[in-house]
Amino acid sequence: MRQALLVTFLVVGSISFLIGSWLALIDWMDAIATGFYRSNYLEMVLEVLALAAYGYLSLRFIKSRLTHM
Repeated sequence: MRQALLVTFLVVGSISFLIGSWLALIDWMDAIATGFYRSNYLEMVLEVLALAAYGYLSLRFIKSRLTHM
């Protein structure tokens, strides 16, 4: 029972983070298309760093899980 609950939380959490990252990426591309970053360079840098950090940490997590299988 406890393992099933843990797996459920992991799946729901993973899907939530995936949806959040896709929404952030779509927002980033929309802001580039509308020219929002011409006046807000700091926000552009922070968003790019957040997306890159999330991608890097996701790949590290996946790599660590695949080596233990």
